[in-house]
Amino acid sequence: MTDRFFYKVKVLSFILCLWISISSPDLNSFAGSIEDIHSKLNVKKGAVSNQSKKDRNKFEIKNIRKTKITGWKFKGERGRREGIHGIELTFKINERGDYIDMPYAVCYFYDKEKNLIDRIKANFIYGGKWLELDDENVLQFKGKKNIKIAFGRVASFKFKYGICVIGNRAEVSAAIIPKSAEIDGFDFDEKSLVKR
Repeated sequence: MTDRFFYKVKVLSFILCLWISISSPDLNSFAGSIEDIHSKLNVKKGAVSNQSKKDRNKFEIKNIRKTKITGWKFKGERGRREGIHGIELTFKINERGDYIDMPYAVCYFYDKEKNLIDRIKANFIYGGKWLELDDENVLQFKGKKNIKIAFGRVASFKFKYGICVIGNRAEVSAAIIPKSAEIDGFDFDEKSLVKR
């Protein structure tokens, strides 16, 4: 009985679809052609992609968030181990090339009164797992792919705001956490280089 019931439902569904398609005089009247849509949106062929590439920032920040980084740091003289927390930054370099230097990869930490607490360089990079970077490392990345770096601190380090800055001497991008805050209300060294 169930097989006959499903067979009848399929046949009725097919007949209903056929009836709707026959009764509609012009299927394109609902959506219109792609040219109609472009004309309504005032889009010119080729202009959109060229314009967006021209105005797009070279260092495009995709995401910023607080994160827990796997690993431990020793704190104090007694060597008490403490977990590592910090800010994770995902970005993309919108330029092709073998390796592109990125001398600016820093994070500024502020308290609730917007006073600077600390400034650190990126100290972790994600490559399947979090890998620790040395202070002497000059960051170089291939363009056209998403990259994750982190600014890690011991878990007991408390901050209210964090501003991450990435880029080179020609162009810099910045992002703030929490995302509801405005970067203009903070002072940091690379502020004049940030592309708006």
